[in-house]
Amino acid sequence: MEPELETPVTERSRIDLRAEGSCLYLSIQADDIVSMRSSLNTWLRLVQVAYDVVSVKDPVHS
Repeated sequence: MEPELETPVTERSRIDLRAEGSCLYLSIQADDIVSMRSSLNTWLRLVQVAYDVVSVKDPVHS
């Protein structure tokens, strides 16, 4: 997810994302509640997609 961190979608929020072991830390700072909600929705969706992709079992080896 580094490209997403390097090019912010908006100047109204800042994101810090880091992984330590099996934990993922996401810190979002926003200038207003609308930006906070938008950033949270975007990043939680990206995390969910990444989790879903990792969770998919290989049908050939099932």
